[in-house]
Amino acid sequence: MKKILVTEAKIKDGKVIFHTQAYEGNASELTPKGQILADSDQLSLVYILENTEDFIYLSMPHSVWDTLHEARKQEVDAAAVINGTEITLPHFYEELNALLVNIKDNANYGEDMERQVSESFAL
Repeated sequence: MKKILVTEAKIKDGKVIFHTQAYEGNASELTPKGQILADSDQLSLVYILENTEDFIYLSMPHSVWDTLHEARKQEVDAAAVINGTEITLPHFYEELNALLVNIKDNANYGEDMERQVSESFAL
């Protein structure tokens, strides 16, 4: 499992764009899985990408959650720009909303994760 860190999120032209750190592989070979998980240890939400060899975690840290919350309210399309390649992230809000409902008031994710998610996404 490899990780690509989102360094910035911006809402522009009807979509939220997640800009990332450099990726060592070929970004055009990445395929979105349409799933979002929580990484409580890193206080991050993770969208799953894959290539022919690995799953790659697109890690959205707490620092971009305010923009993510605004994008969620607007339900704009979601995409990541990795090494200059834009990748559309299907099922983004379905997965995000289901995960947020699951995290709310759930100590299994850790107190800090539950509190930060509840505050950031006004749950």
